[in-house]
Amino acid sequence: MFNNIDALLSMIDYIYDNMQYAEFNTKFDYCGKCGYSGEIKLNKELQWECPQCGNTHRESLEITRRTCG
Repeated sequence: MFNNIDALLSMIDYIYDNMQYAEFNTKFDYCGKCGYSGEIKLNKELQWECPQCGNTHRESLEITRRTCG
């Protein structure tokens, strides 16, 4: 969403004019070991793994997901 603000604003205008409810959900995770902010994904062993430093220690990773609707 940061790379195309015009498209985001266009979507907001469309939602405002045509829908009663909508939301934008983003993935914002944080690695306490290296400071990475972004999406942290599960690896092949089904562990959360920081894409920057490879950290898999759950105690130092903040994973946020929101599912609606």
